[in-house]
Amino acid sequence: MCITGTILITVLLSITPVSATMTARVAVLPFEISSGENMEYLKDTIRRELSTQLATKKGIAIIEYVAVKRILGKEPSLSVNEDVLRRVAEKLDAHFVVRGSMTRIGKNLSLDVSLFNFVDSPSFDKYFIEGNDLTSLIKRLVGKIGAKVLLVVDIHPEFQETELREKADLKEGEMVKPAVGTASSSSSSSEKEVIQKRILDWQNYWESKDIENYMRCYSQEFSSMGMDWSQWKIYKECLNDRYHHISLSLSDPRITLKDNHALVSFEQHYRSDDYSDHGIKSLVLRKENGEWKIMREQWKPL
Repeated sequence: MCITGTILITVLLSITPVSATMTARVAVLPFEISSGENMEYLKDTIRRELSTQLATKKGIAIIEYVAVKRILGKEPSLSVNEDVLRRVAEKLDAHFVVRGSMTRIGKNLSLDVSLFNFVDSPSFDKYFIEGNDLTSLIKRLVGKIGAKVLLVVDIHPEFQETELREKADLKEGEMVKPAVGTASSSSSSSEKEVIQKRILDWQNYWESKDIENYMRCYSQEFSSMGMDWSQWKIYKECLNDRYHHISLSLSDPRITLKDNHALVSFEQHYRSDDYSDHGIKSLVLRKENGEWKIMREQWKPL
């Protein structure tokens, strides 16, 4: 039975993002300061401390402030403007830009921060925290920003595909060349056929709503959309209970293979009782005990 909608929402909101193995480039801009006292020195103090703490998180790379300052010096205004921030992100090759302000009223401090996400179409998240201790506020802010950045890294196909290609040292669509004394090209082709068979089984189990065999296609270390293997199973069980009929068609498959990792992408048409979509599905697989298992999964609409 599917858990209720309320419980499902609670489960999804309580998921902890999986540790990312790829790197997101983050630019932290100086903070604006609003105070009755002269506290302009905090503009760079907050930026520097925020950058230092974010840099300790695996999967996040802070862009050198020298580069940030050079780009900002060419901008006529630092007002929160999407066009200005987009230019800053493009010139710095940044995935995210952090900009914010600190306000002090008496002993109370507040941080009002925007995290601009340029991985997809530009979007932003806002964070407002307040208290009496600046060190504590920055620590809380690092937790919020870090969790959001790592979640995007974990589920976005740009990072998933780059991760596999860096492991495999491959270009788009390139197949691995067998090394001397290792598998031949024929065995490589045979491995592709095994992977294709795994994807076909995965498709059939999904369409037949055979959730047990469907989940056997996934590694116990699977993660996607912030969910682990168990949470993914609950999510799929709910979809199975909701829809009486599921139809899936796959086309234009591409397989990139290296050692015990594979990246499979294909065009997917999904149809159910009252819902349909069309997009690119990307699967990252790993060979475990002789079987190919899905480690990551991502869908992007067309």
